Amino acid sequence: MDIIVGGKGNDLLIGSEENDQIKGGDGNDTLQGLAGEDTLYGEKGNDLLRGGNDNDRLWGGDGNDILVGDKGSDVFYGGNGNDRMIWNDGDGSDIMRGGAGYDTTVFNGSVALGDEITLQANGGRAIFQRVNLVPITLDVDDTEQFEINGLGGDESFTVKSLAGTDVQKVIFNGNDGNDRLYAGQTNVKIVADGGAGHDTLVGGKASDLLRGGNDNDRLWGSDGNDVLIGDKGSDVFYGGNGNDRMIWNDGDGSDIMRGGAGYDTTVFNGSVALGDEITLQANGGRAIFQRVNLVPITLDVDDTEQFAINGLGGDESFTVKSLVGTDVQKVIFNGNDGNDRLDASQTNVKIFADGGKGNDTLIGGTNNDTLIGGDGSDQLTGGGGNDVLVGGSVTGGFIDKFNGGNGSDRYILANANSVFYNDGNNSTAGLNDYALIQGFNTSQDKIQLEGSASRYVLGSSPINGVGGTGIYLDTNGNGTLGSSDELISVVAGVTNLTLSASYFSYV
Repeated sequence: MDIIVGGKGNDLLIGSEENDQIKGGDGNDTLQGLAGEDTLYGEKGNDLLRGGNDNDRLWGGDGNDILVGDKGSDVFYGGNGNDRMIWNDGDGSDIMRGGAGYDTTVFNGSVALGDEITLQANGGRAIFQRVNLVPITLDVDDTEQFEINGLGGDESFTVKSLAGTDVQKVIFNGNDGNDRLYAGQTNVKIVADGGAGHDTLVGGKASDLLRGGNDNDRLWGSDGNDVLIGDKGSDVFYGGNGNDRMIWNDGDGSDIMRGGAGYDTTVFNGSVALGDEITLQANGGRAIFQRVNLVPITLDVDDTEQFAINGLGGDESFTVKSLVGTDVQKVIFNGNDGNDRLDASQTNVKIFADGGKGNDTLIGGTNNDTLIGGDGSDQLTGGGGNDVLVGGSVTGGFIDKFNGGNGSDRYILANANSVFYNDGNNSTAGLNDYALIQGFNTSQDKIQLEGSASRYVLGSSPINGVGGTGIYLDTNGNGTLGSSDELISVVAGVTNLTLSASYFSYV
């Protein structure tokens, strides 16, 4: 037997065709056993250990090590640190012990044929088996994660109960082929990507992440608060129990989404370059979401309580019609950049909309809505219900128009840190940046300002053609309206306001 010992540096230590004992010592070392029944000790540092042919023993020692058994039936001991113990197609049945740290067992399957594989508990150990091709068994303990890579063909992976083991997470990458993952019996987190092919991915009892990949896939969340992403192709989503998120990204196809039990959300992420023209309406008990421009798509949605619509570029146009009879309770709209338009005047569900940058038009429905203008000169119309209308940029420069409509509405002209529509220029009265409030009812509506009443003064509207009351920030603090005071808002058609009255609130 040859004994090879490294030093304090980063060593490359290569054994012979006989039975070798190799010790890395200090440093980040690479140890290669070649043929023979070898024993490799990484010792200190982040080391790479390769057993080579025959039956080897690999000890990682300290550090975050990579252990590769190669051919033969090998024994792995990760030791301290976050170690990776790797099995490649053609290797034998191995024993793997991760040791301290967050350790991972990696299985790289056949590059040509599909693997039929299982993972389950046996006492406190996790037993991984390939039952077709050349059958193998990995006997694994003290290991927190499995990473399964199907490199070719149609993979079939069943994850059973792992209760009592140290396993916390299972990652599955199906890659090419029509892959099948069934993890309905397991309690650990599943992260799965089907890759290309028509895949079926069934999650478990934890909160899982399932990605279909290209082609037409089926995703089942099962229990837990799951995230399901169909990717390209026309996919079918089943959220199952829990509060699930079913995500559509630009470039995906027309999908069927069923949220199941819990409070579920359909997420639409639109084009990053061009504006989306989109609609949402009821069709019997289902909600039908459609993009009618660019590449038209349809999402057929049921058992889902919330829609989150993200316009990522261009001028968005979003019409929300009646959703009576569906399970939808709330619609969230984020316009982001562009001059966006939301018309929810026909709907009965709660609207939360943020126009983002650009000159946006946001129209709420009959429920209690929240409309946020963001940067730009925006028009916010609450409609029915008790609505919250939020002003624009704290740096000023924009004129917004608000109308709460019916109900007890709140107009937000400041937060606890800043007054909106204040351009910071005391040489002007701020006539180019303010909020025009229309339809204000002193008996039920409120205006929110920052600080206290002493920070503001009232005067007649300074805007031609608009009667009412101007609300000014008292920039010099003298309690009297002067030329340096900053116009914050004009309350159209309403006079005789008092800053200490109940229709003003301060934060």
